[in-house]
Amino acid sequence: MKKKMLRPLWLRKRIMFPLAFIIGLSLAALVAFIRSDVTTIVIYNETGDTLPPVLVQACGQSKTFTRLGDQDSVRFKLKPQGPGGPIRLEIATDPAWIWTGAPVQSHGGYRVTIRLEPSQEVEAYADFSWWRRTFQNK
Repeated sequence: MKKKMLRPLWLRKRIMFPLAFIIGLSLAALVAFIRSDVTTIVIYNETGDTLPPVLVQACGQSKTFTRLGDQDSVRFKLKPQGPGGPIRLEIATDPAWIWTGAPVQSHGGYRVTIRLEPSQEVEAYADFSWWRRTFQNK
């Protein structure tokens, strides 16, 4: 008798490899979808100088970054709690550099990019996770 005929059907390579691929792909898609619900704020320093402490506030949450070097970036992931609200950025300079942006939700897959430029100019861009945009029912 051939050895292949002694193994059960589910142990054969023709079944195991496609099945493992489908299960792995499904799990990866599920994890990506769940992680896409987080709102993230990314701040880039393009001022040409090292910045003193930077305070970021959004949706009732806040975080202070002690030092932000030139061409550095920091990321603030919001916890999915609390009401939505505007993004507020405060830099401890004299006089204080305060910027208020568009409102965001603490969940839902927002991706906010803030670029701090010379002469206290701020460029902000908000995007929405394509996973949420594709699969969210409205």
